[in-house]
Amino acid sequence: MEKSISETLENLKSLEDINGSLLKMALEIARKAYQRLLEFLDEYLFENKDQGLRSEGFCPRWVLSPLGGVHVRRRKYSDERGGYRYLLDETLGLSGRSPLTPELKEGCAYLVTLLPFMKSAQVLETIQPAAAISHASMHQIVKRIAEPVIEQENKQRRQVYEDGVVIGGEGGDGGGGRAVPRLFIEGDGVNIALQREKKKKAEIKVGIAYEGWQEVSKGRRRVTDKTIYSGIMDGDDFWEGISVKLAAKYDLAKIEQIVVGGDGAGWVKNGADLLGGRFQLDRFHLLRALRQALGKQKGMINPIYQACNEGDLLSVFAWLAQAQNRAGDREKVDIEQVTGYLANNAGGLKDYRLDLGEAGADLRRTGAIESNVDKLAANRLKKKGMAWTIPGASRMLCLLTASAEKRLFQICRPHAAHTMRCLSINKLRRSLVKNYRDMEEKWLQASLPALYGPHVNHPWVKTLKHLSEVSLNA
Repeated sequence: MEKSISETLENLKSLEDINGSLLKMALEIARKAYQRLLEFLDEYLFENKDQGLRSEGFCPRWVLSPLGGVHVRRRKYSDERGGYRYLLDETLGLSGRSPLTPELKEGCAYLVTLLPFMKSAQVLETIQPAAAISHASMHQIVKRIAEPVIEQENKQRRQVYEDGVVIGGEGGDGGGGRAVPRLFIEGDGVNIALQREKKKKAEIKVGIAYEGWQEVSKGRRRVTDKTIYSGIMDGDDFWEGISVKLAAKYDLAKIEQIVVGGDGAGWVKNGADLLGGRFQLDRFHLLRALRQALGKQKGMINPIYQACNEGDLLSVFAWLAQAQNRAGDREKVDIEQVTGYLANNAGGLKDYRLDLGEAGADLRRTGAIESNVDKLAANRLKKKGMAWTIPGASRMLCLLTASAEKRLFQICRPHAAHTMRCLSINKLRRSLVKNYRDMEEKWLQASLPALYGPHVNHPWVKTLKHLSEVSLNA
């Protein structure tokens, strides 16, 4: 560290370098402090280990955190079953041979949900050069984080639909989850380009479930208690997966009404049948279809649209027949197509709120899925000429879902070992503070000889002295 500080100050060429130089020195001091704290923590874990664990000596470990990388010596333990464990690794949340701390993993995972892997690595190198990793390493991080989550979801789905296992809700007994009067579920798909696969395209199915809406500002509302599910799979697997996820949160048997919204795709309507819900053709797709077919007879659009909302099918098809008689040859084809579209979705044309009377006055139409498809899939996986393998796209969808549900923190940290004694945070803090107080002043003075050398009266040395006097125990 002394050599690094000396070289940094000697190479200082302008005032613009001051921030970078001080940041470099501060990070070096912080890494040294972090290394010492990890050593103290390892000692604390040794003193408070389970009786069934036996120390087998020390093994070095490289730990990469947002501060940068440090080498630590931590104890290796053998347990009663003959296996080996590292309590420091378990406490820090380090997994396997990966040196990355969960905090750095979470930061990388969040970055790649926003930017391509190469750009994510460049951004990380720019803002945190001490913790920079390659884009190839980011690929591996995504794989290690996402695959256990995907595997667990598939396992739960097979347990329910193949083995007949009942998934408990929040109450833990399969029927103790939340009971809400109404649940809205919407689904839609988006095609992405594939590479190194037999097919050139694949459809991502995206679904959201929510309980209602809340106002966030004048004229703007957002859905409440949103649950997200997505994947590259057929319709049956999709609905099985989302129903298992919802069953862990709700008591589906006690929900009075389930409204399933979509663009009329067969797999979406099948979901309404599976869940015992009511299908609703969302108004965005309905109005878009009418506008595309009746572009030269715009006066017909509103009457047909209103008749659809009221569920007046006789009027709907009478208006369309009238428009067909007036149309030219090319327009007739478009009107014939929209007539078939409405006929195929006749059961979802009527606005569901009309059957609820006064209870439907404060409800809104379905249609939130369009923006969610962009946010949860298309913006990251479809645009800018991107192409994916199916496993790669599935892992990215997993991270996008976890990020949207604010679960990245959770999935980036492995579960605590089952034989690990629960740490007393207050006792741990007191132990670390005591050890660090004994070391702090001696270490800083020994590590910064410039404070006592021939340049002691120089302004930069006075600034460094002031920094060294700041207590780390505050």
